[in-house]
Amino acid sequence: MAMFQNRHRRVILETPSFCAWWNWWAYSSTTALVWIAACGSIERHLLIFHNGIMATRKRRFFLHILPMLTAIVCSYTFYFVVIVFHSCDDYWDYTALLCLLPCYIYSESTVALYDFVMHTMMPLSIVTVANVALVIRVLWQKRNQQRDWQRKWKLAAHLILVAIFFMITWYPLAINNMLIDYPFVMIYYRYRRVMPATPSFCLWWNWWVYSLTAAFIWVAAWGSIDRHLLIFHNGIMATRRRRFVFHTLPMLIATIYPYIFYFIVIILNSCENYWDYNYVFCLQPCFGYSQPTVALYDFVMHTMMPLSIVTVANVGLVIRVLWQKRNQQRDWQRKWKLAAHLILIAIYFIITWYPEAINNIVYIYTSSPVSVSLQVKYFFFLPAILEMTLPMVSLFFLPDFKRTVFRFRQTTVRPVTFNLQTMATRRP
Repeated sequence: MAMFQNRHRRVILETPSFCAWWNWWAYSSTTALVWIAACGSIERHLLIFHNGIMATRKRRFFLHILPMLTAIVCSYTFYFVVIVFHSCDDYWDYTALLCLLPCYIYSESTVALYDFVMHTMMPLSIVTVANVALVIRVLWQKRNQQRDWQRKWKLAAHLILVAIFFMITWYPLAINNMLIDYPFVMIYYRYRRVMPATPSFCLWWNWWVYSLTAAFIWVAAWGSIDRHLLIFHNGIMATRRRRFVFHTLPMLIATIYPYIFYFIVIILNSCENYWDYNYVFCLQPCFGYSQPTVALYDFVMHTMMPLSIVTVANVGLVIRVLWQKRNQQRDWQRKWKLAAHLILIAIYFIITWYPEAINNIVYIYTSSPVSVSLQVKYFFFLPAILEMTLPMVSLFFLPDFKRTVFRFRQTTVRPVTFNLQTMATRRP
């Protein structure tokens, strides 16, 4: 139905009842999915660290089946009451996705606040805290099983903190699809106009979006290089000074440099911006169409170079690992998982980032309005697919994930050896 609306710019059935039931189904399914993910994050702790708590059928019912059923039933029941059976008047717009919004959001602030806290903030907070706590708890319990653990723990913790930061600010489900960027995009699609429609807002919005995008991809690029150093040149991180030079300093530069660069070329630029408030992101800043040298530098340094590093580094790591272990047939499944995971990361970056990169270079040399339309309507949102799917796909490549999470008790028959001579001597 959403694809039909995007294709024809109209809802498939222009009736209030259809819009009400469509909103009920969409809101209920989304909330049930988020709460199931939250329950699953808590249940993962129980399965890994308290396996005996699921020993009986009664415990499995109360700690596994009942919470899942409650999450599903409560979601569909709540939205059935507030959307289908309601006392407020709906003002449906048949040209907008989901016919705009159900009336309780803009006419009943208490219900809307309860909905936001209980069905967005609380389950997302549970998912974030539970998964981060699980990583910390596993690493803490394994701290004595490896040499130089303290040094490696600091590096791992740093990478985890960087990943958490970008997960919170980029993961599309976090606080309605992003803390800073996507709420304004949603407002635009709600009113078909940027709000607030001021030049200063467009400047700062573009600065934040461009800076965060470049910082994210450069952190991913250096993380791919850092993986080579940690695996094949472990001694290079032996001293604190080397760790600062090869790990901390590049991460700081990758994070801070894009904000400084775009502050200069967007906020402090002398060119004149022609903002169009009828386009998302107010179209684009002036350096993209009036300063081709700056635009080309931006394209090469902040798109093509980090994307190439991510692709080459991950594929190169796979080839290097498999080549060094080519004569060792043991642990082939583990090596194949590593190869598949890294190749998947490279493919994801190619699919989600290269269309935008190619479209950028086309626009720099042609100034085609079609390129602008493709960029602001489609290509700019492709990287969101990466943040949505890659964490979930990567979960299945964790060591012993399937055996730990999908573990079932099976009856095992083992042979028992009896010493008949000893038993005969003991017979009275």
